[in-house]
Amino acid sequence: TEPIQTETPTETEPVQTEAPTETEPVQTEAPTEVPAETDPAQTELNLPEGQTLDIPAYGEEGSSTEAPTEAPTEAPTEAPTEAPTEAPTETPQPKITTSIAGGSITDATGAVASGIYDPGTALTVTAAVPAGQQFAGWTATKNGTAEAVGAFGDVNAASTVFTLPGADAAAGVASIAITANYIPIEYQIRVNSGTANYAKAAAGVVVTLTAGEAPKGMEFDYWTVDTGNVSLQSAYSATTTFAMPMAEVTVTANYKMKEYHVTVQNGYSDENVYYMGDEVTVYSNYPSSGREFNQWEKVEGKVSFADASRWKTTFTMPARDVTVSATYKDGPSPENNQIQELVAGGEYITDSTIRFTAAGAGMDNTNPNPGDYRYLPTGYQIGNVTGSWQASPYTTSMSIKARGDYTLKVNYNKEVYDGNNWVADGTSDTRTVTFRVLTPAEAVKTGDETPIVRMAVLAGASCLIFLLLLGAFLRRRKNS
Repeated sequence: TEPIQTETPTETEPVQTEAPTETEPVQTEAPTEVPAETDPAQTELNLPEGQTLDIPAYGEEGSSTEAPTEAPTEAPTEAPTEAPTEAPTETPQPKITTSIAGGSITDATGAVASGIYDPGTALTVTAAVPAGQQFAGWTATKNGTAEAVGAFGDVNAASTVFTLPGADAAAGVASIAITANYIPIEYQIRVNSGTANYAKAAAGVVVTLTAGEAPKGMEFDYWTVDTGNVSLQSAYSATTTFAMPMAEVTVTANYKMKEYHVTVQNGYSDENVYYMGDEVTVYSNYPSSGREFNQWEKVEGKVSFADASRWKTTFTMPARDVTVSATYKDGPSPENNQIQELVAGGEYITDSTIRFTAAGAGMDNTNPNPGDYRYLPTGYQIGNVTGSWQASPYTTSMSIKARGDYTLKVNYNKEVYDGNNWVADGTSDTRTVTFRVLTPAEAVKTGDETPIVRMAVLAGASCLIFLLLLGAFLRRRKNS
């Protein structure tokens, strides 16, 4: 570029220039206002960046008054044409506001909950798994809607990379919300001798326990917690609840022997409470006067007595309450005391043997119960003759020489069994038999009908008949 020749007017008069007729915008009066020490070229000309214009001082060699007409024509035409073409390439891309719930984003500043990032940025996201829950995957939505956006390296990994949509896909994406999703962890529930309404449950869930059917003869007692730190609502209730902890739980229903009772009518038992399988001993009350224990009878409950005829007996306790009863019967009557073999009102021959036996009522009781009683023969009397018995048999034989009427008296003492021995209670009874003793002549003359005479007559007749038959048999045999 050739130096522009200008003339500097004296006394700061305006510089007169001749501008070409085709370039009217170049003509301006700005140089006339610039002080002498100011470089007119730098104050008036708008040159492109990096381009300078060398203008000689007015009056120096090489200056020309025509130069101003050329400089404005080149400077304005070049500067405006370059600036507009570069500006569009420098327009910045919109950034994306990104937040996370249930975890954190790791960027250049560290772990954060949110940030503003360029499209296409790859972010590390890490889940913060709460206690009692487990990670269930990532989701990301845009602009507060449910529409998915972005890409996860591994959607099921608790720590992974999330890439924001690129520049082409980021149009209209102002914000992205990343969510770490969780589900509760369910823990195993084990119940020994019972059931629970859940096989597994998450922490905080209320679990109901029910004890199983108690074994025969037993009943529920209490619950024990074998594993898991839980507090039962009621450890002594067959149905109870607890809040599930963050751990597996094992509980056990415990049982105890069930208590049963025995009701004894007309008696009593050895204990107040029994358990299934116990041996129960029952006792009858002492019988009233004139009565004796008879036997045991069951009123309620299935039992088998060891010996129902004994006032004291046993049975095995079943798995239920039991009622038994002691029953009684009339005791022996003194009316049943007897004098046997000697016939009342009979006639007997003098010097013949007279035999009699005393039998007391109840004497046949060989296995007595307490309160049983009997009548025991103790002695006899015929006229002035007396005798006694110390033990069985209570039989006496005698002969009477003198004829006459006689009365046999036999005395019976009442004895009561006290559980160990027969003891006389001071009561007695007497039985009598009256009979007659005759001489042999009187017996034939009067046609004695006593058993002795009758038997003698019958014996004689029998012998006579036998002899007659024998003789007839022998004669017939001889004749033949």
